Amino acid sequence: MREASSAVRMLLVLVLTGLAVVPLVAGTFYLQLLTKIMILAIFAMSLDLLVGFIGLVSLGHAAYFGLAAYVLVALSPPNEPANLWLSLPAAIAAASLAALVIGALVLRTQGVYFIMATLAFAQMLYSFFAESGVIGGADGVYIYWRPEASSLGHKLFDLEATADFYYLALALMALVYLLLRTILRSLFGQVLVGIRDNEQRMRALGYPTFRYKLAAFVIAVRSPGSPATFLLRNSALLTPRSSIGTARAKCWSSSSSAGWGRCSARRSAPLSWSCCGTSFPG
Repeated sequence: MREASSAVRMLLVLVLTGLAVVPLVAGTFYLQLLTKIMILAIFAMSLDLLVGFIGLVSLGHAAYFGLAAYVLVALSPPNEPANLWLSLPAAIAAASLAALVIGALVLRTQGVYFIMATLAFAQMLYSFFAESGVIGGADGVYIYWRPEASSLGHKLFDLEATADFYYLALALMALVYLLLRTILRSLFGQVLVGIRDNEQRMRALGYPTFRYKLAAFVIAVRSPGSPATFLLRNSALLTPRSSIGTARAKCWSSSSSAGWGRCSARRSAPLSWSCCGTSFPG
């Protein structure tokens, strides 16, 4: 078992090293494509936390993805870039707050009723942004300015630069993977697996299963909050269809292809390739 674990760590190091040198040999098209794959891999890993390790089949995960992107747009000044260090935490906080409220309601249901409840809330958010005319309505809004990563007057990196954005997405994917892996190896993660296998027994042992599931629900939503911000930078066009509708299908396709209960970037990222809606040039 220890040898297998060492082999897995070695493989992860080799994969990360290979991805780190890609900008040195690849063109702009492939960098943008790999960036989108890594962003969707983060999204898929967060959904896998709910479906694979808790047994909560959510069809509304993309709603928080879209909500975080809309919050970023709302906080962006019309004629200058928003500050990344202010807009990113605000977008994640808004998605987390929505997950806390919605999760407190939908987690009181089970089975197919939970599935339909999450879908209903996602459709409500979709209809709100599409039909109310808020932030572009159904036609969406184009982002002319990317968030600026500056601190004390110094720009740490440039999101307009393809290579900088690629390395930022790579670092974020590795960070989310390590964070979820640490959570699942902790006592908290073991309790989540126990709830998935036999919730009544875990409740009989004295564990407040509702609180554990709600905490996991919010944690799973915080992960797609940040890739929503970066995917918005990658496309520059935000619509209800792209941020909520299409994102749901892409995330479920990559997650189910990788296999539930894996929580593995090395499985999710390659299989997100086919879900990017991008073809090879030439």
